[in-house]
Parts: sequence; structure tokens; C-alpha cells
Amino acid sequence: MKKIKFINLFLIISLSFLMLSSSLYSQSIARWGLPYIKNYYPYEYNGYSQNWDIAFDNTGILWLANGDGLMSFDGINWHKYFLPTNDAIACIVIDNDRIYVGSKNEFGYFLISNPKTYKYVSLTSKAKNLSFSNNYFLSTAKTNYGIYLSDNNSVVRLINDKVDVLFTNVKGNLINFNNLAFFYNPKTGLYLLSGSKLLYIKGNYPLNSQIFMFLPYTNDTLLIIDAAAGIYKGILNIDNISSPTLNIEEIDFPIEKELLQNNILDAKKSSDSYIFSTYFGGTYVYDLDFNLQYILNHSSQLISLTHNKIALDPNENIWLAMDYGIAKINTHNPFTLLSKVHGLTTSILDVIFFNNKLIAGGWTNLFVEEIDKSTNYFKKTSIDNICWQLKKIKFDKDSFVIVASSIGLYALDYKNNIIPIDTGNFRTINVTTSPTYFTATTENFFNIYHYKNKKFVKTLSIPLPVGITFSNINFKKSDSSYVHYISCDEPKIIKITTSNDLQEIQVLDLPTKKVFSSGYLLEKDQNSILVYSPDNIWRLNINNDQITLAEPALRNFYDSLHFINILKIFGDTIWLQTSSKQLPNKPIYLMMRDNGKYVTKKTLQLFHELEVLSIKKGPNDNILFSTDDGIFVLNQKKLFKKSAPLRLYATLNIDAQDTSYMITNYSLIDTTIKIPYPLNKLSIEWRTNLIEREMTNNIKFSFYLEGYDRDWSEWTTHHRREYYKLKPGNYTFHIKAIDENEQITTLVNIPLHINVPFYRTVVSYILYAILGILAIYAIVYFSNRLILRRNKLLEEYALTKNKEIIQKTLQLEKEKEKADKLLINILPVRVANELKETGKVEAEFYSSVSVIFTDFASFSQLSDQLDSELIVNNLDYIFGKFDEICVRNKLEKLKTIGDSHMSVGGMPIRNQTHAIDTALAALEMQQFIQKFYKVNPENERWKLRVGINTGEVVAGVVGKRKFAFDIWGDTVNTANRLQSTCESNKINISATTYELLKDFFEVEYRGEIPIKYKGPTPMYYLLRIKEEYSNDDEGYRPNKDFWDKYNTLVDYSNLINLDKWISS
Repeated sequence: MKKIKFINLFLIISLSFLMLSSSLYSQSIARWGLPYIKNYYPYEYNGYSQNWDIAFDNTGILWLANGDGLMSFDGINWHKYFLPTNDAIACIVIDNDRIYVGSKNEFGYFLISNPKTYKYVSLTSKAKNLSFSNNYFLSTAKTNYGIYLSDNNSVVRLINDKVDVLFTNVKGNLINFNNLAFFYNPKTGLYLLSGSKLLYIKGNYPLNSQIFMFLPYTNDTLLIIDAAAGIYKGILNIDNISSPTLNIEEIDFPIEKELLQNNILDAKKSSDSYIFSTYFGGTYVYDLDFNLQYILNHSSQLISLTHNKIALDPNENIWLAMDYGIAKINTHNPFTLLSKVHGLTTSILDVIFFNNKLIAGGWTNLFVEEIDKSTNYFKKTSIDNICWQLKKIKFDKDSFVIVASSIGLYALDYKNNIIPIDTGNFRTINVTTSPTYFTATTENFFNIYHYKNKKFVKTLSIPLPVGITFSNINFKKSDSSYVHYISCDEPKIIKITTSNDLQEIQVLDLPTKKVFSSGYLLEKDQNSILVYSPDNIWRLNINNDQITLAEPALRNFYDSLHFINILKIFGDTIWLQTSSKQLPNKPIYLMMRDNGKYVTKKTLQLFHELEVLSIKKGPNDNILFSTDDGIFVLNQKKLFKKSAPLRLYATLNIDAQDTSYMITNYSLIDTTIKIPYPLNKLSIEWRTNLIEREMTNNIKFSFYLEGYDRDWSEWTTHHRREYYKLKPGNYTFHIKAIDENEQITTLVNIPLHINVPFYRTVVSYILYAILGILAIYAIVYFSNRLILRRNKLLEEYALTKNKEIIQKTLQLEKEKEKADKLLINILPVRVANELKETGKVEAEFYSSVSVIFTDFASFSQLSDQLDSELIVNNLDYIFGKFDEICVRNKLEKLKTIGDSHMSVGGMPIRNQTHAIDTALAALEMQQFIQKFYKVNPENERWKLRVGINTGEVVAGVVGKRKFAFDIWGDTVNTANRLQSTCESNKINISATTYELLKDFFEVEYRGEIPIKYKGPTPMYYLLRIKEEYSNDDEGYRPNKDFWDKYNTLVDYSNLINLDKWISS
């Protein structure tokens, strides 16, 4: 009993130590940030949470061994394939058109002709004398001698449809290496599997070893992964096949003990790294010199800690099959990110490398890098305000980083001591040499500071004739004289010349009058200055102060939508980012100076659409980009790393006559695809072999159906084209792709032939003639027959009349049912029933409803400009959509008058959520109108105005011959006037409505606006759903938290009446 207790205590202590060590090292973060990580949750691929294996085929499709079955992903669509037993799949081996899989006491292969048609062939029954261990077949090895599978108790070889059982009831590990299969048994050693034979490999195996994996190391050596003893170097000699040997040597491998404690599950080698996935600690990534690069775990924002298998896509991005979901780590992307994971908890405005550390100036703090990996990567300093700019300066033996902040000027020494220099809102700083001093600007002054007797001294202060300053650069004029150029938010450049006995200030005007809150920015370019803003870019000649437009290569980045956001020059290299006034796209361009001209060499994209706030050079030739999300580090060694060749694949969905079929994965088609007539729809979908680049929209396509389209389409990220009712004849569908560097891939051509219909052939015309003769004969024959039947028809006349009377009676009953349905469509169900029963409807008082009016601004002018038929069609389409939106949001549509649409919430079924329902409906109408604009730019003339008011009304039916359900009251009039005082494409709400929905939506107070008969009335603009309750960036769709809060307002006693209303 004591022994058992001791063992239990030992296990608890060991497990606690393992969890503690994993927790401590979980904070280990890469020195230069993490690559882009994309998690795929089970709901995204519509499968089970646990994934056991992952692989790519030669067309770039991802295959996943999932708890539900086999899954595939082509970058666009997920598909699922089931075993007959509906059991989980544990391993995958791809061999040409076969997908071999292993499961619990089961193995076989899938034949998948297209995503909708597949066949599973079980090979289990062909395994003679195989003793099943009730385990999953988890291990695989693909060789020239066949496919080997193991459940750690038996090994079988699959070749075509044959199965060889090599051995059974033998514990050991199946190992795949260099297209060879090995088997390691702890008691007997290592074997080479050659066909159905086992060749023993002599070796100096470690005691109690558990060898389960080999990895390539050098040209003549390999890495041996031993779950018990560690990682070793091995020299495998199989030249003498009759007597192969393995010589094992120890190797120094970092944190080897931690890897073993975390239980290594899989390992891969790429062109520049070793990757180890574990059960407890995530995935460890080393470079080829065994330097740990980063750990992929919860701290790296992965959703699971147990990583069962690793796969590398054609660009060597890492894909992980995890116990919960899957993940893609975009190591091909040259960018990595230092962010909140590393301690950078605010927007970063500037960054600098000083004393072998990164110093980051943020919106709320100055951060200093900590090399100690057991703590957060960056630490906050005592400077807890806006740090606008950082500059390095060296005075003899003392070096500092000068920090320009919103409350003062500071110096950071090599011991991370903060030295106050001056107070004020310092926006810019710059450094001079020979003599050495630095300059700094506030909103009012240009200051010069020297370093004397270990102290900073302000030696000059010059008032500035401008407001906020943005850039500060200088040029050396002589040994004692400098010229400083300072920009601001106005179209002016301040030129200040300083020397020992002279200070001169001059204002240079830019050839524009625009003022920008983001300021005019300056960048030194050899002996001139580039001046840029959202308006244009100019070049300032420092020799004569002449300002001219910059070269066309730079001005080409400006048009009606785009402009240069930031620009940085390093010698002959220019980095710049463009922004758009309407679109989210913010690409980064690398340009090179070639014979005095700028040539674009590379187009890049950050992980997210962010504006770059500063660009600096870092160590190891890295480029540092400061953003709102942190610091993006660009590895220039990866920048021009060659990508995998881009290949195109097409899938055809053909819907013709009474048949539908699919043709998949066409890249080279030599034969013409023949399609029967009539063709209802031809749908062509295409993809490439590079999933990760398609998902980031870095690949664009152009297509052209020869014989139908006139020309190639514009470049687009769409993956699908549909054609309807194509005529018989010959066609060829052409598709080409272009990557982010405008490299066009091989053209794919798909020849098609739609057969001529039978009724247009010669045989059909002969048949027509024969049928004509037969028709004449039939007319004569049947005329005689008709005379003979005439008397019989007269006898049947009376019977027919009786039948007609019965039919008319039934028809009258059906018409009555239609009339009842029509009445329900015109009036609410309760009102319609009351009208049918009593012949009248009593007016009813409602204490609280929300009335919504919509119309279109300048509709009369629009009516004069557009064709009346087009106006009616558009109104019918728009109001039809508005009616659908009202139904979805529990509103009762009342009427339309001209271009005005009126509906009401909270009646006829009273509820407490009518104000929120009308707000959701208004936002959905607004979103629909935005989509309506995108269909045709001409549609932007239809400018929607919405007014919402909440209050009491009286409802009833007016008219006797033509019934109309309507409401009356001051609430209705006010809602109408709110709409009429609303700006285009806005939603104007009253104060009473605002009080009911302010907890759910963001609004903007307009102030008190005078309206007819009421005077000044407080109004608000409804902007969007609050961010915490929104499921999208625009704030149109509510999330789960929204509905949870919404449901607290629902009066469940009215649900029965509400269900009746909805069903009606």
C-alpha cells in the first residue's frame, strides 16, 4: 500500500513539474515576432474538433484526418467524406488518385472523382492472419515498395489492392524516411522494410530507447528522434543492403529535455527550419543551427496546445492538425509581428534599435525590450504619455535615445535610465554631427540642445510662425552651419539656418492651399527633400528652395482614391505605403533607384489593413514598421525568396437537359469536352495550388470564354463564373492568374463543344415530312370519326352541364378562400378577422410603438432625370426588399406613398422591443442600399433618408369599399418630419426612440432641429450597433451578446400571439 501511495505521489509531482515548466516556457516569444497565425475552428470546416493527420496533394489541396471522417480544403470550399462505419480517420497517405486512410481496426482508400462523388474501398478483409488490437492505424510510410500502415501492434503493406501482413502482435514504431520504411522495436532494434522482408540494421542504440522518427540533418547524416532518450545524430549506411548499419552520436540540442517532457508527436524539416509538434507544449520551431525561433502555443494565440501532426504546403507554410481545430502559420510571409503578446499594449508610433534592444514609442508609453525570455518581451518605462518620435545620438562616449513626447523631452541612456530634458509637447527631433547637438520642435518653438558636463542644455529657442509640426530634417551647410526644414499641417515649410552668430528663419509656400490634420511630411532624398501629403508629392531643391512636382513614378501613387501614407528612403531604396480614401487596401511598395529612376520591385501586404506610422532599419537587415497593432518586422532575406510555382486548376459543373455532372482538377486539357443540348447552366470554378496566397487575396484572375465573351475580364479575386443558355457550337474557356508581383502563371484553356440539337439535323427534316403526310391522313380519318360521335356527344351534353355546375360551385368556394387570404394580406390577421365577423373594426389605442418613414432625397429631381419605367422598377425592387426586412424584424408595413415607405413596430402585437426592431430594420435597409449602390454606380442617385419616432398612436381601418389599415397621432407626424429633416443616407431618430435603444446602438447627437408645428426638437443619428454587440466591422449584424440582452426585454406572455402573427 505504501509503495502505491509513493508511486501516486511521484506521478503527481512529475505532472506538476511538467505543467509548471510548460507554463514558464509558454511565454517564450521569438525575438523578432511571430508569423501570421490563422486558426480554423471546427464550425468553420463543419467537422469534429479533433484532427489526427494532415497532408497536401500535388495540386495543393489540403487533406485532413478528422474525427468525422476525411476532409479536404482547396482554399475556397471544405468537403467531407465518410467511412461506412462513420468512424474517425487517424492517418492519411496520398498516392496519385488514391487517398489511403487508417482507422480503428480498419484501413483502405478513397477514390474521389469530384467533391460530390466518392467511393471507399476497404482492404481490411484482405489482411490474412492479422490480429487486431482494437487500436487506430496511426503510423504510415510511403515507399516505392508500397504503403505501410501500423497500429503500434502490427505492420501491413498495401500495394494496389493487395495486403501483406509483415508481422502482428509486435510492439514498435513505424518510421518513414527518404522514401523508405523502418520499424523500431525497443527489444530487438531497428529494421529496414524492403517489400515484405525485414532487414536488421546493426547499431549502438541507447538503453531503453524509443526511436520513432528520423529527420534529414546533413547530406550524409540524419536526426534521430527518441521519445525516451532524446535527439541524436545518426549515420545510416544502407549501401551494403545485406548488412546495413546505423551509427548513433550525441548532439547538443537546445531545451531537449523540455521537448521530451512535452511528448513529441511529429517533426518536419523545411528549407530553413526544424519543426516539432508536442502533446503538452504546442509546436517548437528552430532554425537549421538549432536556434529556437518561436513556440506556437496558447501564448502565440493558437486555440489548442496538443498538435498531433505537421504538414508543409508548397510554400512551406506550417499547417497543424490539432486536438481542437487546425492552424496555419504563414512562415512564407516575410513579415513577423511584435504585438500585445510581447507586451506592446498600445499603438506604436516609432521604434529604434539601441544598445542591442528595441525601444518602442507608443501612444501611451515608452517600451524597452527585455531579453529575459521568462518575462514579457517589452517593459513599460516611466514615460507614460504619447511618444511621438525617437532618435539616437552619441556625445563622445555617451549614447542616448532622445524621446519627443506629449509632455516633455527625455533621454534614455544605455542603462535604461530616463533623464528629463525639457517640458512641452515635443512633436519632432533631429540630430546633427560635427558639431553634435539635437533639435526639437513644439507647437510654438524650435529648440537646440547641447550636452555639456554630463547635462543637457537648451542653447537656442526660436518662435515658429506655424501650428503643429510634423517633420524635422536638416542639411549641413558648413562646419558650423546647418539648415533645418520643418513641416506642419499647413502648406508651408519653415526653413531655419543656424550658425555660431546667425539664426535666420524663412517660410516656403507649397503650391497648394489645403490644410491636413495628418500634416505635410518630409523625407530627405540625397540633396533634396520629398514633401508629401494626402494631396500630392513635391520635391524641394535645397540649393535654390524651388518646389516642383515629384517624378511621375512617385506621383502615380496619387489618384482620386489613393495617396502616399508614409515614405522612407534608405540610400537607393524607397519604402512607401499607400492608403485609400474609401477602400481598406493599404499595400506597401519597395522601390529601387535605377539610373536615376524609381522602379517598383515588390508589393507587400501586412497581416491586417493597417496604416504604417514609421519605418526604420533594424538589425540583421530587417525593416521595422510601426503600426496600431504593434511592430511588423520585415525579414529581407525572405523578401525575394522564390515561391512555389503558381498552377491553376479548374472545376466544371454542367447542368444540361436532365443530367448534371462535374469535371474536376483540369489544368491541361487536350480533348474537347462535349456537352449535350440544351445547356441550362455552365459553372466554372478555379483555384491555384497555393491556398494561403488565395486566402489573402494576393492572387488575381482574368478569364475569357472564347465564342461568347468579347474580351478578357478585369483582374479579380473571384473564383467562379457562370454561363446560362449557351447556344450550340465550339467554345474555349481561358483562365490566367497573376500574383502580387504581377507574375502571370501559365494559361489554362478548356475546349468545350455544345452538341447541335437533333431537331436541326438532316434526319430530323426527313422525319418532319413523314409526320406531315401522316397528319393529313389523320385529319381525314378523324373527321369521319367525329361525325359518328356527334350524336353521342349530344347525349352526354346534359351530364357535362351538371359537372360544370359542380365545378363552378367549387370554384366559387376557392375564390372565397382567395378573398380571405387577400384580406389578410391587406390587414393584420386580428383586424381582418374582426372585419369579417362584425363588418367593422373598432379603433385601438397603442401607448408605445415605433414608426419608421423612409424616402429618397431629391426624388422629384430624380424623376425628371430617369426613365419612369426604370424608376418604377427600382422602387418596386427596393420596397420589396424593405417589406422583407420589415417581416424579419417584426414590423408591420402600413403603406407606400410615392417614394415614401411607412411601417410600424410594436403592433398589432404589443412588445417591449419595437424601438430596437425598427433600428435593426433601418440599419438593414441602409446596408441594402449600400449594396444597391455597388450593383451600378448610377444607383448612388437614390439617397435614402430614414426617420424613426416612438410614442402613442391610434390604429384602425378606414374606408368601406377599399379597406386600409392605418395609424394616427402626433407620433406619426413627428416620424415623418424626422425623415424629412434627415440628411442623405442617414437614420434620424427622436429622443424618445434614443432612450429605448441607447444601450444597444451608437448614436450621434444632432442637437435641437426646428420642425413644423413643434419647434426645436432634439434629434440623433443612428450610426451602428455598438462594437461589443456587433458581429461585423460595420455594425450591421448583431452578435450573441446582443440577442442575449435583447431577450431580457421580451415579454414571453405575448409569444403565442407573436407566433400567430408571424405565421400569418
